[in-house]
Amino acid sequence: MKISILISFITIFWTRIFRYIYVAYFIISHISLHGSQNMYIGCWVALVSMFLINLLFSIDVATKLLKFAFMSSKSAKNYQKEFIEVLKEKHD
Repeated sequence: MKISILISFITIFWTRIFRYIYVAYFIISHISLHGSQNMYIGCWVALVSMFLINLLFSIDVATKLLKFAFMSSKSAKNYQKEFIEVLKEKHD
């Protein structure tokens, strides 16, 4: 569980934060040089909206990492068992 959460954390932060900032900068600089004012404003609206969604995903995976990183293996297994039982109850 800890390894999968850590991999998710690294993947999300690389793709949704670090890589996104680089791509957003490239797009903004390119459109500001070659595009119209309307396109530039529309690009900012889209980039800010995507940034907010990416921020929510990043906060979610960071809280999961903090929740499970310091959990002992016994309590993690108990948590998984309780979660599976809840899912079974909802499915029935």
